[in-house]
Amino acid sequence: MTAPSPQSLPDDIDALKTLLLKKEQRIDLLEEQIRLLKQKRFGASSEKSDQQAELFNEAELIDMMESASEAEALESAAPAQREAAPRKAKPGRKPLPADLPGS
Repeated sequence: MTAPSPQSLPDDIDALKTLLLKKEQRIDLLEEQIRLLKQKRFGASSEKSDQQAELFNEAELIDMMESASEAEALESAAPAQREAAPRKAKPGRKPLPADLPGS
């Protein structure tokens, strides 16, 4: 958009005032659009809000509920059944052979 030449402007003062008001309204609109675009691009992200984080806890909630139901099932199991389960060997290093020289 190019600036109008002085010859193309009307000579009537009221027409010039109307033209000036329209231009000022256009400038205000464009400035507001720039401000909104800057806010959208550089402003705080909605992902940083406290409420947003709660939306993604579904998997954790399901996991906690399953863990709770498993714990209840273990508590309700008979004590004989719990003791009969084989114990896992503790992970660890095997002892070194006796024929190795010690230091």
